[in-house]
Amino acid sequence: MIWYGKLPVAMVKRETDRAAATDRTHQRGGLADALTTVALILAGALCGGEYLALRGHNPHVHIYYLVLMYGLLLPVTILYLRAHSNSPNSQYSLPPFHIALVVAALTTTVFVSSSLRNGRLFGDESAYRFQARLYAAGQIKAEPMPGASADASAIPPEIYFEHTIQSPSGWFSKFPPGWPLLLAAGYLLHIPWLMNPILGMVQLVCIWYLARPFGRFCQVMAVSITASSMYFLMWNMGYMSHASDAAFALLALITVLKSVRQGSIRWLALSFSLVFATTQIRPYTGAVIGAV
Repeated sequence: MIWYGKLPVAMVKRETDRAAATDRTHQRGGLADALTTVALILAGALCGGEYLALRGHNPHVHIYYLVLMYGLLLPVTILYLRAHSNSPNSQYSLPPFHIALVVAALTTTVFVSSSLRNGRLFGDESAYRFQARLYAAGQIKAEPMPGASADASAIPPEIYFEHTIQSPSGWFSKFPPGWPLLLAAGYLLHIPWLMNPILGMVQLVCIWYLARPFGRFCQVMAVSITASSMYFLMWNMGYMSHASDAAFALLALITVLKSVRQGSIRWLALSFSLVFATTQIRPYTGAVIGAV
């Protein structure tokens, strides 16, 4: 056996080959990191573009979004996982691009909510805002409109408003009180349009916490995918009730898991309280969360 210094040549060659293989793995991992970051940034950018296209009544915008998500983001994510599967420490790590996506999501929801502060997306928003203003004024219902009747078919069309009830005893929304009560706090603070963006950030914090037992990679991916989802952005702006229901549902999930891990009846009681709160926002969703 030929010696080089104090080490045999075979050992030196083996270490050299191992270092070269490690370098190739790092190169593939670096490329996968870059592609994953670009794909997630593009997905986030498309979310904002989808909103603008929806305002322009582009019927193909949803197709473009799905093509990007499943044609680019999913393959790049698989590439990333495969590139890091043979890493020496067998641990996945991601650059902190989730921070940029969270900031982009917050900026988008705040900007759009501010521009739509009069509730121009859905008819439901008018009823939610109407009831929230009543609660903020310390009332449960408004004075009845002229011509209001206990018979819905006899109500004049001139006083018909979507998702509200006109009765001889008063005028009020048909929706459960949970979200209007939260929204009333926004009216008292003069920031009703900011409530859903805040609740959106609460959801991301909850998702980060729930993914913690599975490692940082899972946390970054979970928050990044959520923050770049058009569905997430759409329901965390304006005055719809989905954001509040999702936030309470995630908090209920966190508390029930803590009650199981710690064997605490207090956390379980809090979880039931949060489930009850979800039923007062969107009853069907609350019932499903309770059943789960």
